[in-house]
Amino acid sequence: MGDEEPEELPPTFTAELLQQCLQERDEAGRMKTRIERTAKGTYALTHLDASAKEITVLGEAIESYQFLTNLSLAGNKIPDISGLGNLKSLHSLNLSDMDLAALPELDLPWCQYLDLQTNALTKPPSLQCFSMLVHVVLDGNKIESMTEFQGHPTVQILSLRENQLANLEGFRDMPELTRLVLSKNSIGLIPDVEEPEPDEEGNVPPPKPPPPPPLMGITGCPKLELLDLSANEPLKVLDEFEGVESVTELNLAGASIETVKELGKLTQWMPNLLSISIQDTACVGDLEEDDLRLEVLLVLPDIHKFNGEKVTSSQRRKGRALAAQRDLESRQKSARERLTAASDRVAALNVPAVVEEEEEPAPAEGGGEGEEDGEAADPEAAAAAAAAAKLEEKQAAAEAQRWSDLETATLELDAAIAHCKSLDLDKEEEDNEALEGARTVLDRYERIVKLTKVHALRHLEGLKEELDSIKAVEGAAWSECEQKQIEDSTALLEKLEAEKAAEEARVAGEEALAKLLEEGLGEEELVAGGEAAVAAGGPKAPQD
Repeated sequence: MGDEEPEELPPTFTAELLQQCLQERDEAGRMKTRIERTAKGTYALTHLDASAKEITVLGEAIESYQFLTNLSLAGNKIPDISGLGNLKSLHSLNLSDMDLAALPELDLPWCQYLDLQTNALTKPPSLQCFSMLVHVVLDGNKIESMTEFQGHPTVQILSLRENQLANLEGFRDMPELTRLVLSKNSIGLIPDVEEPEPDEEGNVPPPKPPPPPPLMGITGCPKLELLDLSANEPLKVLDEFEGVESVTELNLAGASIETVKELGKLTQWMPNLLSISIQDTACVGDLEEDDLRLEVLLVLPDIHKFNGEKVTSSQRRKGRALAAQRDLESRQKSARERLTAASDRVAALNVPAVVEEEEEPAPAEGGGEGEEDGEAADPEAAAAAAAAAKLEEKQAAAEAQRWSDLETATLELDAAIAHCKSLDLDKEEEDNEALEGARTVLDRYERIVKLTKVHALRHLEGLKEELDSIKAVEGAAWSECEQKQIEDSTALLEKLEAEKAAEEARVAGEEALAKLLEEGLGEEELVAGGEAAVAAGGPKAPQD
């Protein structure tokens, strides 16, 4: 009987092989393959590590170990592993590096750890038969998409390092998931959409829908805390994240994020983020570790760990001081821009030019006397011009005062910023006092800007009122001048009409005298007719 027992083992699983496994130990000195006492009081094989033993057939011997809780077949090329479904007591199963293209359905209700790394999987395996699964390792496969993944109710850790994923589509329905590792994939890569080619009949099929955004697709994972996207070189932007509100730790080391400002977008997608790692990203550039930490604290002020190291209270104070300095500079720039815009609006009104461009009323038609009256109106025009010059002087004085106030406030604000840069950041109380002082100066500066703007507007309104008054006075002067010109023109017209009437009477007398001469009247009658002509306005008779 003793000679027949070895023949029951598989050709590649012999008693010598089992004896070899029992002699191997791990780094801690513990036996990898162990025989332990069971709950029934008997001894049985509970841990079997048959890694890299060139096993090609699973065999009935392994399938008969009903008390196995931990089994490792890593490195063996066993095409058919369906017999493992009989090992109902398994808690841990290592099937890594076995060239498996698919995972058969294995009803292992107590299995909590499943290792399938470095195989030939192109699709995510179905895990529904592992009802108590907690940790799944799928590293080093060829999985391109997780859209066919059905989720799992108990999985807490899922690792897919070194696959070919281009987006996060398909990670869904894992209510207990806390850690998702996706390093060394192609997340962020946008594939080219090929145009469909016509078939033999010339019909062009409808185009394929565009791929989803690379960072969308995580749904139904409310307990997700760690997201590892390190070494995903195509990842450049952090737009349209989905389902990551609960994430507290993010790893972006080795990604292609170009600016620290891009990291600021994480505040809207990951409001609970406490730790971030960005080693070897494009945004690091030539920045030293301390400078980079401060820049990150500007956009992510609530993080507790940066690149694996805890953020100290001193570093956080330096970050707050730098943020206050940047805020002061930004507000100063904004205030100057607003003031410049207000100055441009005031200058665009060009009040003096309005006075100069007023059209002078045309003098009334008339003789030389009208010109003399126009010369008499010159004092009113001179007064209007003097008032316009006075307005221009007032406007220039107000402008000079406004820029003087601005220069004073700017000098004070620059001094506050310089003081903020030279703060002793190890003394929090002095920091706070200095920052409050800087903010007070800035508030005063903004009040000066605001008051200067209000003063400019009020001054402009005053200029407009004075201009309207000058226009009214000038209009009254011109009205009086026009009235006098009208009266003088009327008197001149009456005089001309009287002269015209006298001339007409004289002409009538001459005609009457000529008629008498033609009729041959006597001397007495001629004299009487001449006197009548003279009385009528004709020429007088010559006197001796």
